[in-house]
Amino acid sequence: MLLLALVVFTFSCQQQDVAPNNETPVLSQDVQNKLWAHGINPTVAKYVDNVNPLTGETVSGWLFGGDMFVAADKLEDIYNGDLSDHKGLTGEQYRTTNLVSVSGSVRTISVIGYTGGSFALTSKMRTGLQQAINHYNSKNLRLRFTLTFATSTNADIV
Repeated sequence: MLLLALVVFTFSCQQQDVAPNNETPVLSQDVQNKLWAHGINPTVAKYVDNVNPLTGETVSGWLFGGDMFVAADKLEDIYNGDLSDHKGLTGEQYRTTNLVSVSGSVRTISVIGYTGGSFALTSKMRTGLQQAINHYNSKNLRLRFTLTFATSTNADIV
């Protein structure tokens, strides 16, 4: 009897091998259609674990377009129409009729590409900034930018 109890005890205490569930959730076509209707592109969605840098809390959910995270438990709110914070593609575009007057024919903004210390622009950054300034100035608008690479911060934009 003791031997039988020992055998039962030995086998009942073994851990069972449980295969981890590594399946990535997939958005159903119905959910995708509802997201499209709200101006959210679901074709570039990835299921990720998002770590809050302040609290360290990890939340699983969907990353849309690389910049919009929706927690998995909040996804239903979005596709069911609870978009109290989301205005859609046209609702978040802003414009104003309050124009800034330009004294003279052209307003010039000085820009410094910072080259000092640990915040210095790399060669590629400098090239990109120069190309952006040149491109904007080529539009012949009443706003011009002058670009200087320096370690000072004496400019309108640094």
